[in-house]
Formats: sequence, C-alpha cells, structure tokens
Amino acid sequence: MPLNSRLCSQPEKFTLHHCTDNIRFMTDLSVLPDSCRRVGIFGGTFNPVHCGHVAVAQRSLQQCHLDAVLWIPAGLPPHKPLASGASNSDRLEMVKLAMANFIQFYWSDVELRRSGRSFAIDTIAQCKANYPWVREWSWIIGADAIADLPTWHRAAEVAGCCHWIVAPRPDTSSDNLLEALQKQLPALQATWLTDVEWAVSSSEIRQRLSQGQAIADLVPEAVSTYLLEKHLYTK
Repeated sequence: MPLNSRLCSQPEKFTLHHCTDNIRFMTDLSVLPDSCRRVGIFGGTFNPVHCGHVAVAQRSLQQCHLDAVLWIPAGLPPHKPLASGASNSDRLEMVKLAMANFIQFYWSDVELRRSGRSFAIDTIAQCKANYPWVREWSWIIGADAIADLPTWHRAAEVAGCCHWIVAPRPDTSSDNLLEALQKQLPALQATWLTDVEWAVSSSEIRQRLSQGQAIADLVPEAVSTYLLEKHLYTK
C-alpha cells in the first residue's frame, strides 16, 4: 500500500483517538509479503497493548517510509520481570486485535516460541533468516528502553544490526540521549519520531483494571472487550 504523501510531507499528530475497532481479515498476518523491503520490528511485552503502541507504529510507518511493522510480543524479557495477569497467548491475541484494522501491520510469535530469554540480537537474526527479501530492518522502541541499550546482551552488535526508531516518552528526557548512546555504541543509527504521543503505559492500564476503573480511551475497543471478558489483570 503506497504511503500517504500528504501525511509524509505534513505529518499529522497521532493521539489516542486514532485507535479503531474495525477489524480486517487476512489469511495469515504472521507472514510478511515478499513485496516488503523496509520493515520495522516492534518488540515489547504488550502487557497489554494500548493505543499509544498503535499510534507509534502508525507514525513509524509514515515518517520512516516502512513497508510494514512486525509486532513481536516478548517471551521472557531479559531486563525486567513480566508482570502477571495475562498469559503469553492472551498478550499475542490482544496484539492481533489491536493491529487487525491496519493493512501494513503483521505479527510474529518468534519470541514466544523460543525458549530462554528474549534477546533482540537473536530476534533480529531470526527475522533476517525468515524474511530474506527484506533489505532494511528497523527496531521501534521507546526512549526509556533505548536509554538502557548499552546494558543489552551483545549491545555493540545489536546496535549496528538494524536502524532504531525512537518514540519520545514523557518520563524520559530526549536531550542529547542519542548522542550519549552513540559515544558508547558508535554503530548506532537512530531516528526520533515526531508528532506522536505515547503518554499511556501498560502498567497504568493494569492498575486501572485491578481497581475496576475505565480503560476505554486507552486501548482499542476490541482489546478492551477482550480484557473485560477474560477478567485480565483483575487479581
């Protein structure tokens, strides 16, 4: 699907209301078409996925001229414990529901199926092996997470094996962040996303659910329905 040139030249500010519950149906959204040449990996626990994630993925497509975003829920995160309240299959299903209306969004359970900790270097290597027609890989990440990149497994290698698309976070200062990281990891090449808001957090949604508070404006409608029907994060 061609990019909307109007949005590329005059970027729209993506906020939570861009989340939608219209569902599309395709044969297999776990398989990237061989027409994709530039792909962004969107990794994370998605515990649960929310409208901020969707807005960041949309903006990454448009600003960075990607052909697709490949959503990859983390299996066993190496840097922080996975909060309880939802199974791996629940997290994957919610990702599928959140992305179902977007024809350039795909998903992979590569980390959920892999034993051991979910290291980015392994995920990128497996994606490159699975999709050899992709010429350029990017990794979509929040500013808070990329700040810890020097502590990642084989950090010097992972920094240079893809391009990094960084979404600003209200709790992380962007001042000189990339410059400081590049001093430690010279191979790092990164782009700041503009005109996108990622103010909501999964932890806030989990807390709201545990307290019986509304989440309708924070997650896609289909995800909200799934969360409430399965009583996730309520115990």
